[in-house]
Amino acid sequence: MAAQWNKALDNLETVLKQAGMDLSNVVRLNYYTTDVDAFMGAYEAGVSRLAQVGCRPASTLLGVQRLFLPTLIDRARGAGGGVGVVSGRAALGLTDA
Repeated sequence: MAAQWNKALDNLETVLKQAGMDLSNVVRLNYYTTDVDAFMGAYEAGVSRLAQVGCRPASTLLGVQRLFLPTLIDRARGAGGGVGVVSGRAALGLTDA
């Protein structure tokens, strides 16, 4: 789970950078996970990374039965600075492995 958290944030940073922004511009994050307990276990490291750059977004966490790919255990969707960013499989850089 921590690896997916970090990958999602890495890729969100990449997309934001292309728009001339960074994580501090994110105002909302929605999280979808199939394992809320594992997500919460990795939560502190993820929010710590966000806090380091001054990012304190409004957030929603939803536990779901499954995601669009069986290999994914979490998904994040963020919006910042007037630009919506959806972190799906391609944006997250996740593979089926």
